[in-house]
Amino acid sequence: DYIRTQVGGNDGTWFINPFEMNNLDGDQLYVPTRREVYRSVNGGTSWIALTANLPGDPYAVGLSNSENPIAYIGGTASRLYYINDAATAGAEEELPVWEPSNLPDLKFLGSTIGCIEVDPNDETTIYCGLVNIDTDSRIWRIRNANSENAIYDDISANLPESVPVNWVEVDPDMSDHILIGTDFGLYTSLNGGQSWQKENRFPNVPIDQIRLRHSDRKLYIYTHGRGIWTADLKDNLVASVNKVNTLEASVYPNPVSDVLTINSDFDEATVYNAGGSKVASTTQSKLDVKSLPAGIYFLEVIKGEAKAVKKIIISH
Repeated sequence: DYIRTQVGGNDGTWFINPFEMNNLDGDQLYVPTRREVYRSVNGGTSWIALTANLPGDPYAVGLSNSENPIAYIGGTASRLYYINDAATAGAEEELPVWEPSNLPDLKFLGSTIGCIEVDPNDETTIYCGLVNIDTDSRIWRIRNANSENAIYDDISANLPESVPVNWVEVDPDMSDHILIGTDFGLYTSLNGGQSWQKENRFPNVPIDQIRLRHSDRKLYIYTHGRGIWTADLKDNLVASVNKVNTLEASVYPNPVSDVLTINSDFDEATVYNAGGSKVASTTQSKLDVKSLPAGIYFLEVIKGEAKAVKKIIISH
């Protein structure tokens, strides 16, 4: 409550307002409002504006692994900024900004950046998780991020189409080990996002945040509606190097009100609601959904060890 009432005056805040703490200096805090980003170097006793007249609504702040870090800022409309030496910088009127104009079809633009993770071993590489629903990639790696020559890599690979990526966490002991929290559970990669494996020990629920504590490799996963989960990664990784088998599948119509058609050679299809509970299943290509309440669901299609996940919207 103290931080919320002291930061930003009449700027306005998000419903659940994010903040970021420097891992190397716990008194160093960064808080975005709906207009600017504010910084405290004394644990929230006092605040100064780190930005001035920032276009768009800032939401995500990512910090490099340094006591005087690079701060990367993102939010609505895919606009990205960076501030060098963020712990000591004054209010920045004109921030360096870059947009991926070199990308085919500008697939990154128009999205909301919900998370920025800076590679703890490379301050010039960041990961952006996009939280709005879109068929384009919801996760990007950006190299040379604090320069005019940024390189954007789509690392969505075999992730389910259209599923928001709410959080990205990079392992400080191995940068190719990436964990992401989505609206459909936990996915991990051991090859820098070339392929992803769903963590089946974790429920199919939205994950809001993931934190891997560097000092003892304790993993914390914060969900929407299923509490907080922990794991000890001191002696092992949670990701798997098993080959990922992806099943070709499509569904229509989507949104659907009556009967969903599943276009795939599959053994079984299972529908989960947004809370991760199984609500329907079929072995046929037609699935009657009239009895299901309107809302967002996930369809998991399986044949042998291969699978595909599709996001579907039921509207009546």
